[in-house]
Amino acid sequence: TRARSELMKLVDERIPEGTEHMRFGIFHVGIPEIVKPITEELRGRYGDGVEVISAPATPVIATHLGTGAWGVAYLVEDR
Repeated sequence: TRARSELMKLVDERIPEGTEHMRFGIFHVGIPEIVKPITEELRGRYGDGVEVISAPATPVIATHLGTGAWGVAYLVEDR
């Protein structure tokens, strides 16, 4: 989808070029089925060995964003 493409573009822009060690987290509000395709896309872009964890959004985030929302967090671990 367009939103997914835009989100992945933003992630690409924010991860410094040459980064070797990173982790990702996927959160969602009531749509656990989004985890697998996003995980596959992240691993396709950054390597099969990249760690990807997932979890439902917290109640506060879920209340504000609503059912169907999802997002990606990242952590660059290079020094």
